Amino acid sequence: MAENLEKFGAMEVSAQAVENDFLNFNETNLTKLEEEIRRFGLIETNNAVARETSVRGEGRRVCYAGRAAKVIILARDRHGREVRIRPEAVSAAVGALEETVIVPCEVVESKEGRTEILYTVDQPGLYELTVKLHGEPIIGSPFNISALESRRAPQSDGTHSDHSCSSSPIHQRLHIMSTRKRDSTRSRSRSSHLRTIPIEDDLVIKVGTRGRNRGEFLNVQSVCCTKFGDIVVSDSNNHAIQIFDTTGQVKLKFGTRGRNIGQIQRPTGVGISQRGNVLVADYEAKCINVFDSDGKYLNRFGMGKLQGPKGITVDKEGRIFVVDNKGCCVVVFRPNGKFAYKFGTRGNAPSQLAGPHYACINSHDEVIISDFHNHCIKIFNMEGSLIRSFGENGIGNGQFNAPTGIAVDENDNILVADWGNGRIQIFDRFGSFISYVNTVADPLYGPQGIALAPDGHIIVADSGNHCYKVYKYLQ
Repeated sequence: MAENLEKFGAMEVSAQAVENDFLNFNETNLTKLEEEIRRFGLIETNNAVARETSVRGEGRRVCYAGRAAKVIILARDRHGREVRIRPEAVSAAVGALEETVIVPCEVVESKEGRTEILYTVDQPGLYELTVKLHGEPIIGSPFNISALESRRAPQSDGTHSDHSCSSSPIHQRLHIMSTRKRDSTRSRSRSSHLRTIPIEDDLVIKVGTRGRNRGEFLNVQSVCCTKFGDIVVSDSNNHAIQIFDTTGQVKLKFGTRGRNIGQIQRPTGVGISQRGNVLVADYEAKCINVFDSDGKYLNRFGMGKLQGPKGITVDKEGRIFVVDNKGCCVVVFRPNGKFAYKFGTRGNAPSQLAGPHYACINSHDEVIISDFHNHCIKIFNMEGSLIRSFGENGIGNGQFNAPTGIAVDENDNILVADWGNGRIQIFDRFGSFISYVNTVADPLYGPQGIALAPDGHIIVADSGNHCYKVYKYLQ
């Protein structure tokens, strides 16, 4: 041991570093490696399931001979959450019902990243569209399609055809549906004295395009009307509110992004207070902001009472009913913004709510709520006790694929934005189906909030198309 220690002590050790920290990555062969990987292929997966996946778009119900039709795939996982898939996961086929005619169709990815089915039929008639995800049929597949004469199709720019709606096959089909007595899927309707809605409803004006400037939108969420007929629109992803006149000209845009006092982080529902102020639900800030008609910030309320507010409606006493989408309840505030009470709990039971979106109040003081994930409409009294409900998941008359916007007319007929099915359905007060609003000219893509204007027109927040649309509505 001593001898070894002496040897170590006699060793000469350099006082300078004998190594350095130099490290370099040579990319010489990286490009070649990337090429080899791409040639080998990639493994892609998704968690979408057929039993939760559906489609939207007019192309699943009606098309025009010689014109391209489109159907959009809404892929969802087992929890019902929307997911993105590649076209390779979907197979589709279109064929004539009365003949062995196969119509060419293709599954493509749009520039927005959506998976879509495109097809064109040559002749009018009845056809069937079959859609499968991973080899399994999706909800509603196969779909029956009515192919109409091209001359009856709406103009591509959204203007109306010279031919009367009342003489077209689609009008005849909808007129039959509107006059047929049909029981609700959840509650049997009593006889009603309300008049049937005529089907001559149609597009009057379309306002807005995708963008960040005045008159442009990114994800329109809600609409409402002032007593003067101006249209208030919540522009969610632009963190702003825009106000338009009846001709579609923008009068005012206000809002700055943020969670501080006077700012808007994620506007969802809008409403008009008893004093004529603009109420704005901020989903992220979890409160209701109040602005005057000129866009000046006044105050806010609901902090600590709301988890994720969306729809807003005001009753004849000025009380403010806020649909708490995240809290699965309705929170009621006094006209001054002070908390009054709330009702509703999360769940799938008859009196429970699952992701409610919007609400309105009829002349009988009934609170009508769109129950998004339960695919139905629920009607409560002012105290929060369930009176009745109607609707179920599906694509038929009186069925819903995630209902959103809701409104009532002067006869207490109920108008419902059927988000996943891209349509507006109309019911009597007790939930019996009456008819559709004719939206064939310019199909809706994920409609959200709806409202009735003082002149009787229907205003629809067409979220996926980044605009709002106004339709005729003859009561």
